Amino acid sequence: MTTARKGPVPEYQWPLGNKSLLTETMSRVDFVREPVGDCYKFEKKPDPLPFDAMSFGQTSDDLKYLKTNLRDDSEFKNLSISMFVYPIGTPKGTLLHYVLGQEEKIRINFIMTHTVVSFRDEYANPTGLVAEEDLLKENEWNHLYIERQFESGRIKIYVNGKEKVNANDDFQKNIPMPTGGTVYLGNAVAKGASEDDQQFTGYITCFQIYTGLVPKDNINEMWKNCLQKNWKYQPPEFYLISNENLKCVSSTPPTTPAPPPISNLVTRNILGIEKEWNEFRHQFNWKTSPRTTGYFIVKAHDMKPSPFSFGIVNATDTRVCSRLCMRIEGCQSFSMDERTVDYVTCHMYNSVYGDLVADPGSKYYTIVNVN
Repeated sequence: MTTARKGPVPEYQWPLGNKSLLTETMSRVDFVREPVGDCYKFEKKPDPLPFDAMSFGQTSDDLKYLKTNLRDDSEFKNLSISMFVYPIGTPKGTLLHYVLGQEEKIRINFIMTHTVVSFRDEYANPTGLVAEEDLLKENEWNHLYIERQFESGRIKIYVNGKEKVNANDDFQKNIPMPTGGTVYLGNAVAKGASEDDQQFTGYITCFQIYTGLVPKDNINEMWKNCLQKNWKYQPPEFYLISNENLKCVSSTPPTTPAPPPISNLVTRNILGIEKEWNEFRHQFNWKTSPRTTGYFIVKAHDMKPSPFSFGIVNATDTRVCSRLCMRIEGCQSFSMDERTVDYVTCHMYNSVYGDLVADPGSKYYTIVNVN
């Protein structure tokens, strides 16, 4: 008889181990891979996890940082962050950097002997700040759990299940954190460039974000969510071993049946890597737009143009639809159908239409202020 796991389930989870590679297993959000190198170094199996962890900042084979985009369909109120961390030497640099646009929202970094955790709201105003000396031990595994309580503003930090910080920092309460941003692990990234003095050196694994507070009695059990048998989504991700510790992304082996794909699925990765973008746009005979600026406004809710579109695709989130229209030469507007669990359907138009038809759940956007 199987016993059900207790406690909340993470909204986002990134195992960062050699059994999962870069696959985010909980909400299937859009990953952004760098255009060079799909090989990653793994070492240091953390007890009790059964897989090696990803290495950051030690050698030229190691990553400076990893990044993933979060969905933009809700706000963070009560917020909890959990990860296993193994600093090489004295902890230094930035462990986590959460950015929306160009604005920092959350940072966990090391300044001298202190671990500093800071939060900012959608207007970049500080909403929480704590600093604790000698929080993580060097050259060993630390389970770091941080929570920010929405109604009280209280910040708690646990290391290896023991409470280390319980602080009310007197910042304004009831301030939600915006979603839809980018999480960077291992470094701070500003305007697409990592900061040399913010490089974290060590290992990270079992990274989780909860949109709620984890009961104290469950904190020591959070690692179980990183076990493959407990993932909600079993990833179609495979790798090859190129030497003892380096593992590289590979296509699905032909002997393993791949899950049915979502046709024409557009991700931020496709839009951001030129090779993948060129392969994708050729399916529709699209040309790349020279424009670099512009934004979209909602022209209508529950309505969209009659079928005049010159391309219909499925996208991972709202922003992918707008960025896609920006990249297509001649695209002047787009509409989105009501979102499904896995994707949102986007219709691209080469004009702005005034005559619209009823379509419950859809939204129609037009581009403005283009230089």
